[in-house]
Amino acid sequence: MQKNGTKTLSIFVMAVLVLVPVLQSLPLNLPSLLPEASAQPWYSVSLQSHNSTSTNGTSASFNLNVGTNTDRLLVVAIEANNYSASSVTFGGKSLIRVAKSFHNDDTEFWYLTNPNGTNTVKVNMNGNTGIVAGAYAFYGVDEGNPIPTTATNHTYSTPINANPHISLNTEYSNSEVVDSASTYGGGSLSSPTCTQGWEIKNTKQVTGASSYTNQASAGAVKCQWTNSVSNPWDDAAIEIKAAGSQPQSSPIILNGKSTDSGWVPATSAHVTLYNFTAGTGNNRLLVVGIASDSQSANSVTFGGTTLTKAVSSFVNNDAEFWYLKNPTGNGNIVVTMSGGSELASYVIGAYAFANVNQTTPIPTTNSTNGNGNPSVSIKTASPNDLIFDQPSIYGGSKLSNPTCLQQWDSNVQTTSSFPVSKITGASSMMLVPVSSTTVTCSWTNSISTNTWDDVAIELKGVSLTASTGILIPLYSYPTNGTNTLSTYWNSVYQTKLSYPLVPIFAIINPDSGSCGSTCPDTNYEYGISQLNKSGVTVLGYTYTAQGTRTFAPVTSAKSLENDTSNYTKWYKPYGLNGINFDEYATTINSHQEVYYSNATKNVHITNGLTYSFGNPGAKTFSTYINSGSADLLDIWEDNVTLPSYQNLAGNTYSQWTGSGSLGTTDLGFDKHNFSFLSWNITKANFPNNATLGNYSNFVGLFYITDNTGCAPNVSPCPPPHQGVNPWNTTSTYLTNMTKALNHPSSIITINSTDSSGKPITGAFVQINQTNQTIPSGFSPYSFQGTQTIKYLFTPENYSSTCTFHNWKNGPSTATRTIIVNSTSAAFTLNYIGSGCP
Repeated sequence: MQKNGTKTLSIFVMAVLVLVPVLQSLPLNLPSLLPEASAQPWYSVSLQSHNSTSTNGTSASFNLNVGTNTDRLLVVAIEANNYSASSVTFGGKSLIRVAKSFHNDDTEFWYLTNPNGTNTVKVNMNGNTGIVAGAYAFYGVDEGNPIPTTATNHTYSTPINANPHISLNTEYSNSEVVDSASTYGGGSLSSPTCTQGWEIKNTKQVTGASSYTNQASAGAVKCQWTNSVSNPWDDAAIEIKAAGSQPQSSPIILNGKSTDSGWVPATSAHVTLYNFTAGTGNNRLLVVGIASDSQSANSVTFGGTTLTKAVSSFVNNDAEFWYLKNPTGNGNIVVTMSGGSELASYVIGAYAFANVNQTTPIPTTNSTNGNGNPSVSIKTASPNDLIFDQPSIYGGSKLSNPTCLQQWDSNVQTTSSFPVSKITGASSMMLVPVSSTTVTCSWTNSISTNTWDDVAIELKGVSLTASTGILIPLYSYPTNGTNTLSTYWNSVYQTKLSYPLVPIFAIINPDSGSCGSTCPDTNYEYGISQLNKSGVTVLGYTYTAQGTRTFAPVTSAKSLENDTSNYTKWYKPYGLNGINFDEYATTINSHQEVYYSNATKNVHITNGLTYSFGNPGAKTFSTYINSGSADLLDIWEDNVTLPSYQNLAGNTYSQWTGSGSLGTTDLGFDKHNFSFLSWNITKANFPNNATLGNYSNFVGLFYITDNTGCAPNVSPCPPPHQGVNPWNTTSTYLTNMTKALNHPSSIITINSTDSSGKPITGAFVQINQTNQTIPSGFSPYSFQGTQTIKYLFTPENYSSTCTFHNWKNGPSTATRTIIVNSTSAAFTLNYIGSGCP
């Protein structure tokens, strides 16, 4: 795509995550809204190796072999007494911290996807401390969403229960749960209820221990240790998700959740959930639930941004929900308690969602209290919403058997030697049925005389969108005068109003970057605000010169960082929500990977923008997607020529020659990681609706225009445009493209079982639409299709001794026609034979 001003033509960029990739989202363990009942997928996470060490100082290191199996994950656990970790590396590659608790002694988890070889794990601390560090190498892990759930727990400085323990509710079947406990080094940890990984006593410094267990089905897991002395402790746990494990989900996507429980002093105190991830996707919402026996919350913040209280009840025990619209990146959730006359116990949990209505995210709330069994009801506003409850009850009681789906349930315990009051806090959820109704969530109380409070909220989902949208390089001036959109900007505005289901993204380019002749330009402020009101997502253009343009500092007018900062400072208040990086590299080296990774972190974390995209304009290295160096890549930009299906298949890595007779395998990239652009396409060559529909199976955004570009100073190229610029008008095909895509999406999942009903994996299924092979894959396979469109699904035999027999509740012929008119649907293949795994 062309820069403005006197600069030469460059390859342009952009596209976006229209819906959250389904294979990378939490399923909430929802009841299935499907045309048939099917068993849970059968997956497992396997341990390759583990190692551990202990030392005193500012760092620790040891070697680990991560093996060569597929879908690898490295997990490092650290236990220390005085300081936390500043960084962790494996063979020089940086790990990401995912969970941390440091109330008494530090414990934390760090991870790295797809590590390679035998290398050194190095842990760097923030100061001189006793260190116990260990690492696990796993394989068979979902690298797109490796650690969906975390939990932390601790005692107060006066021991309540000397034995470290932690509970975590897994979201997926056959997940691996790993815990890490730390306590003062005068004691030993023994008799773990989960399988011991290590237990090391760094005398008079810290005792660190870790254990692990596999959870066959989604649900509660508890790991506990016996402490030889009554010393305070911290404990953390993570869920590691098996590759491919994917139950169904509602239109609202749960990106992640985390819990913490323990004690705070009588004085006002802070409770922190460390490094919580807000997740990806459009229309995000953060929800924090709080239960306490004697203190309420004064405030809740995420990364310094204040949340809003949705509902609370404090007649017997405190129960409340807080929320934040459109949270971004990673940050600490800090709950400031009100303080009181006595030590307080608490249970806190956080949810991160996508696809939540941003205008009215929580349309309905309710609160109630009583004794006996906690119960709360909500008269729902609309179908496909989610209901969440948060009961709190005196900690002598335990809560069980929820009528809605349990998300967490924590009992903060006391001992006879320290019989202060305590709390049990829990949360559950329910998917609203296809029609609005009253939903009730109840729990069984183990002590019927104990009193409780319960609160509930309804989360409203966004309207279903089309699975593929339009990307518009909008390289023209926004207005014809004061508060009047120009012809081209107005056509984008009106198109979005006419086709609200279709995601539309527009890239603005004042002058080959953020700054035109006036910085900022009030006409751009008006134009961006109008597009944003109509539902168009606006991004700012800048260029990278294949990773050679100066990145920093932000004070340099010629730096990439300065461009991003200017867009944020000047235009984010009017609705700009991302950056489009042009001249993206088609080569890769260590410098380029770090360069683009830093650029994307700068967009998401430093500037709080949602979208960071790269435009190589051709096929580039998949590592840029794997490593998070870009959210999306534009993989085709060409004059006169439209991409073929083979071009799209190769450039998006969606189809390669495989071992099966049908010859294709899915490499697991979501189509919303890719886009394409074609210009100078004549009316005679403009594709029909069937071709446009097939394009939508490969990319999340595309754009086709008849603009031929123009010579310098030739109308309709207005100053300061010079050189070829095919983006200074809007396409005359805009309405045709948008109308063809104006259908809501549906998630179609194909599962497979043997003759006994046991789920099996790896059966290849080819998908065709209008006689074209589109991205296909191995069962269980989730495919994002379009409602009302006909698809043909053809399974292969698993092997010569494990062959296709029939579709469950369907035909015995292999090829099956499927048309879906709902949000999601699942179908199951039945295989027979002695060779079925």
